[in-house]
Amino acid sequence: MVLPFSLHPVPPILADGGLHRSEEERASARVGTADLLDMLIADEPDTDFALALGTDTFMDLTAWKWRRSRDVLSLVGGRILVIHRISDNAVPGGVLAERIKLVNEEFDREKSGSVGAFMEGERHHVDKSSEEGGPVKVHQIETLSDISSSFIRSCSNEEILKAALAPRVFEFIKDKQLYRFA
Repeated sequence: MVLPFSLHPVPPILADGGLHRSEEERASARVGTADLLDMLIADEPDTDFALALGTDTFMDLTAWKWRRSRDVLSLVGGRILVIHRISDNAVPGGVLAERIKLVNEEFDREKSGSVGAFMEGERHHVDKSSEEGGPVKVHQIETLSDISSSFIRSCSNEEILKAALAPRVFEFIKDKQLYRFA
């Protein structure tokens, strides 16, 4: 049984709700995806968790830009569904396919007990003849707009954001001072 998020134990960094921490400590406290996965796996050891990520987020994760990137991949056993816009020009399909192939090959090597260069952060050539299977899958969607969450997070032009987002979403981001409005 999966519990609602509100019923899960709070990671230690958040356990006191920040009440007994200085403003500086609260501002610097970070709980990342791997921390949440650690908590969920401890609560639900028989559950195989997976991630659904947009293309740009998947590329960031597998370029080791996330805190504990390698742990995240390992904790979900490589089970990632990449949501790819067919119109996505930022990450061409061939580049995405190559990255997915690298990650899938790494998990094949992990299962066989050999150490893989990709997880160690080294660059290496991909054998085009290797099998296409693996835990990372891609789902291409034609109907998504060209506006990605990464673009929204990095954009500070209110007029562009107003045109790209539903009015309530734009107002929420602005009112809560999220992303570039912070």
